[in-house]
Amino acid sequence: CLLSHLNSKRLAGQDSLKANLIGHDHGRCKIRKLVWISTVENNNEIRLMAHLVAGFPKSGDDFEVAIGMADAGAEFIEIQFPYSDPAADGPVIQEACSRALSNGFTVADGFDLVARVTREFAAKKSKVNRPSCRVFVMSYAGLVFARGIDRFVVDAANAGVAGLIVPDLMRGYDENIFEIAKDHGIAVVPV
Repeated sequence: CLLSHLNSKRLAGQDSLKANLIGHDHGRCKIRKLVWISTVENNNEIRLMAHLVAGFPKSGDDFEVAIGMADAGAEFIEIQFPYSDPAADGPVIQEACSRALSNGFTVADGFDLVARVTREFAAKKSKVNRPSCRVFVMSYAGLVFARGIDRFVVDAANAGVAGLIVPDLMRGYDENIFEIAKDHGIAVVPV
């Protein structure tokens, strides 16, 4: 699998390298986007962050894709909650969001998926000698506001989320999501 090949490469010294693998087959599902990110931890070792749209191509397949990404070496997985107007995304992700919503995706389904994934990662961590994969939820502000910021953050914390990415919610105009999330041990990644 190309994902495993990419993970085996060490790219120390690189600021970042993006590998967009749109349409790459991984079993029954398609991997939508992969991003290499560098960190200051582990001697500037490059780490893999993978992205998927919850509920795409259908409920259940998203879980298998998340597990496959972690098994192939992803240390971070961004699970995007589909939104009807994903303005920060390109046409492939927009289509994936549209299909997930057509299949009946709900925010509750998204948090159920995240909870299943984080439980599986925690169980695997106890069986292997490597850190558990961390899950970030990417959502647009409309979904956060519709659920209520406090409830959204509490649901995220209960599901085991490490961080939130809300691309259309800037610091200073964020309705206190940064502070609320911090109180629950969740990072908010500014975009």
